[in-house]
Amino acid sequence: MWGRLLLALAIVGVLVALSGAAAAQPGDSWTSFQGGPAHAGAVPAPQAGALAAPLKVLVRPAGTGPGEVSAPAVVDGSAVATTATSFVRFDPLTGAVMWEVGRAPGFTDPPAIDPTAGARGVVVATEGTTSHFPGVVGLDLTTGAPLWRVGMSDVARGSPVISGDVAYVGVDDGSVYAIRVSDGLVRWRARTPGSVFASPAADGGKVFAVGEETAVNRSTLYALDGTTGRIDWTYSPSGPSTHASAPSVAGGLVYEGFGDGTVRAVGAADGTVRWTGVVRSVFSDRSSPAVGGGSVFVQDVDGGVYRFDAGTGSRLWDYQFAPTSLRAAPLIAGQDVYVGLDDGTLAALDARSGDLVWRTRLAEGALGSLAPAGDVLLAETVGTRGRLVALRHDPAGMLVRIESPTKLHLPAALEHYGVAFALVFAGVFGLFRFVVRPRRSETLGGATGLPVAGDRPADEDAGEEPADRDAVSGDEGEEA
Repeated sequence: MWGRLLLALAIVGVLVALSGAAAAQPGDSWTSFQGGPAHAGAVPAPQAGALAAPLKVLVRPAGTGPGEVSAPAVVDGSAVATTATSFVRFDPLTGAVMWEVGRAPGFTDPPAIDPTAGARGVVVATEGTTSHFPGVVGLDLTTGAPLWRVGMSDVARGSPVISGDVAYVGVDDGSVYAIRVSDGLVRWRARTPGSVFASPAADGGKVFAVGEETAVNRSTLYALDGTTGRIDWTYSPSGPSTHASAPSVAGGLVYEGFGDGTVRAVGAADGTVRWTGVVRSVFSDRSSPAVGGGSVFVQDVDGGVYRFDAGTGSRLWDYQFAPTSLRAAPLIAGQDVYVGLDDGTLAALDARSGDLVWRTRLAEGALGSLAPAGDVLLAETVGTRGRLVALRHDPAGMLVRIESPTKLHLPAALEHYGVAFALVFAGVFGLFRFVVRPRRSETLGGATGLPVAGDRPADEDAGEEPADRDAVSGDEGEEA
């Protein structure tokens, strides 16, 4: 009897272990682009440990490709993504589709989820283009049933974010909408002079949006009152600054990448600039700074990844990749910073040193945003072959340790400079001897017999030069 009981308990234990390995853990959430309304882009500590590099491809979820697909929002073991023609909820590990509903064709940006809104949670997502009735929809999280729809004045390219009971969305004509999640009531609409291409951020009762005035090459960061939509303050660099990132908020500061090749930390309360950091390129409006552990990580469109001190702006390291990155944002998972590149590379950098510690190449296409789902990482691949790819920690995988090609080792650099200088000097000196010296010796009469300045011809002592030197020599011979 006891033997059978122990055997049954063992079988139950194995089944529990297997189910735990095959399902995302409840409570793990990534409710919108870069994790939430503040766009921190940092995986919570308990979950981050399970996502340590190296990773291996687990499954390519069904129902999300091939074709354009967004990074998902994740709540309690399920994920919701946007495709070119539908919204789909699925199991992030197996790809099993829970529901799929159609949408007006439009940009594929991550949706936002409020699991507490309505009776069973609400998904907020954008749809449509200028010719396909642009709008924002609310869907029942459990069934996918449409709950409400709000038509917009222009197309939305960035993801919505939810703070409290309100979803905030920016659109191309410069409007920012505040929409109540439970019933779709428009609380307010604010206008900026530019286009709000990137996802707004929300924190501390304020909404932060970037308006881009492409005609005058200017980007402006706006702080809007979350309740009324009133503009509290604005900040814009003095020079050309379009091609800006989405903003991120943490610790009372707004972090923004501007198109003038700078990252700025601006006080969330008053808009004063606390520090400015320099990068080598511009930013994508599909990216945003990731903030965690007292550091800010940014990724520019030319493949540069940078770590700044969040309080002082001191640049702690940078890593330069060869491929570009037009749609990805960095993601912090413990001591790893994951980045996606346009050649399909997914890479992990050591957050402390900036060294490359792991990378793999996904064949589907360029990489966009990343999202954690339990103990797996979901990577968005962009293009006609795009889909979501699930990866999990691989204990047998190989790590590397590669420094950035931009990292300077001063003693070695000086040594290499000295060697190079010596080689150049030796080459120039040798060339000088080869080219100049032979010409000088010829001038001295060694090969041509030409007279040298200051020497007197032998015949000058005899007065007049004979007309025919050979004849003179001949006469002397006859006299002898």
